[in-house]
Amino acid sequence: MSTIAFSNEKSPSQTLGYAAGTITVLIWSTWFLATRHSAATSLGPVDIGLIRFGIPALVLSPVWLRIGLLPKGLPLHLLAIMVAGCGAIFFLVTTLAIHSTPAASSGILLGGSMPLATALIGILLFRERPDVTRIAGLAAIVGGVLILLGRSLADASLPW
Repeated sequence: MSTIAFSNEKSPSQTLGYAAGTITVLIWSTWFLATRHSAATSLGPVDIGLIRFGIPALVLSPVWLRIGLLPKGLPLHLLAIMVAGCGAIFFLVTTLAIHSTPAASSGILLGGSMPLATALIGILLFRERPDVTRIAGLAAIVGGVLILLGRSLADASLPW
């Protein structure tokens, strides 16, 4: 009979994982709050998009000038899907939505719609077959969006 010994010591990779997760949440929440705050300024979604994509492009220009702008070996149709789903189009639509909805509602909708959109892309474009648990999660997201939409339309409490 063998015994399993547990240790309370954290491995360096676990600590790195927690740090990376925390930094990801901080970046995401800062982006969301800064975009929401920009609604009170004279900057429009296109201006914010130029700042959002222009500054990183300038900072990373030495890298992409050295190794190339496009990833090597990536099929063009996958690059187009990546740009359409994660690039300027997504940013502009999201910024317009954040500017025209309350912060609490846009946070809920954005947090739920991204996994839903990702799942739909996987199902429609890549022929993925979701299991029962994933279908239940997606149904819960759709249900939550419908509840939020139904309540806001019923009492007209939200400005949109």
